Amino acid sequence: MDKDLTNRAVARIILDSFWTGYPLTQGLFGSTGLGRAVYLAVGLSAIYQGVQWKAIQRRWGVVPVRASRS
Repeated sequence: MDKDLTNRAVARIILDSFWTGYPLTQGLFGSTGLGRAVYLAVGLSAIYQGVQWKAIQRRWGVVPVRASRS
């Protein structure tokens, strides 16, 4: 299967779940321990990325764009 097509399909499923309000994780894993582990992993990764934001930008060589004041 084409990797680009697979990535687009996964992105479409995730975006559709946001737009329709369908709880994708709960639909896939239910209210089991695995579903809770997925929620925990997503939450921890969000906290990590928030704390490490500047280091991630330096590592990737991204120059932050600042909004100009008018």
